[in-house]
Amino acid sequence: MTVSDKNKLDSIATGANKYIHPTTSGNKHIPAGGASGNILRWGSDGTAVWGKEVMSESDKKKLEQVKTIVSFSHTFENLTETSTADDIKAEFKKVNFSDIDVSSDEGLMYILIAYGLAYGDDQSINTNDQIFIGNKSCLVNGSYIQEGTKTTATLELSYIHNPGKLRTTIITGTIDETNTYAFSCKVTESGDDEYYLPYDLATITSTESKENILSKLGGSEGVKKISNAIYKGKKIFIESYGMVGKTPVSSLNFIIQSWISYAVPTTTNEGTNLIYVKVSSNPEVKIVHTYGYKLPVEFFALQSSSTSDEISTAVDGEEGLKKIVKAAQDGNRFWIETNKGDLASIQRVDLMVVTCYRDNSTGDMTIGFFGKMAYLWGGMGGIILISYIKSSNTFTIDILEA
Repeated sequence: MTVSDKNKLDSIATGANKYIHPTTSGNKHIPAGGASGNILRWGSDGTAVWGKEVMSESDKKKLEQVKTIVSFSHTFENLTETSTADDIKAEFKKVNFSDIDVSSDEGLMYILIAYGLAYGDDQSINTNDQIFIGNKSCLVNGSYIQEGTKTTATLELSYIHNPGKLRTTIITGTIDETNTYAFSCKVTESGDDEYYLPYDLATITSTESKENILSKLGGSEGVKKISNAIYKGKKIFIESYGMVGKTPVSSLNFIIQSWISYAVPTTTNEGTNLIYVKVSSNPEVKIVHTYGYKLPVEFFALQSSSTSDEISTAVDGEEGLKKIVKAAQDGNRFWIETNKGDLASIQRVDLMVVTCYRDNSTGDMTIGFFGKMAYLWGGMGGIILISYIKSSNTFTIDILEA
């Protein structure tokens, strides 16, 4: 280099070109330390620190206190009308009610008022709690009444105590103007002319295994008891949980077998499911959908060129096709909703079953429908045949245009 350039370099101070990373907010490096499972979280403005928790300890505690299932001990069933306030508190203490001390009068009354409001007449209060006594689901009711200077709150739990018997336990708490608390228990049971079935039967499906169906009937002993109740002409109901009332059950008793039937409203606006159960050690379930069996909207757009994956999506896979085939065997109508809306404005295309087949030994299935509507299956509709081959886990389709 020239003497002039050398003189320029010599004049540059040592370290003058050294890079110094800024330390202002947004420019700081990842801090030293940390370990497997650690995360970076905010420490101060522009600074991250290593930590273990995703949320603060206080927020985590709040989250853990959110309870949607309340389980009383099975010993709750031992409460009677002679039970004292201490007896009642002892049962409530076995449940985790967060930081509420239910061994105190104030704590127990707080719980009763909370449930009284949630399950009483105030429809603005929602609760997601499901209440169990042991493993028995409960139908829950409550009340909150304020008369002058006296406040009364109740929690009412109804459950199957003995096979076929519905027991209702009502816990009542009061407080008056002198801050005097009183607690009591009342127990009632259904009469011998009624028989109650478990809530599991209200959620039964037509494709459940015979083992599951038998279990929901109470096993072989349950089948005998139900058949005996039918034979004696008892009024039969299905016990419910939450705020849903009991479901009446019709029954038929033949020489060698018994059947029960009942209606369960759907949670959508698609009518009611009529459920028929053969009460036997070799049980059966048939379900008739009063508004018809609704097929996925993807079913409308199927075409001859649809791939196995596209067909699988339209029928909701192997399990979905099993349900469709079983619904056809149960005598259901089928339909596809072509727009969203309330029951009065729904546009639908109804389909007629032309063939239905299932090989229980191989798992292969075939079902065929006839329908006619513009743009249905890529044209004006016609006959569609969908098959499933279990060994290759593939779906095939054939369409004969109208």
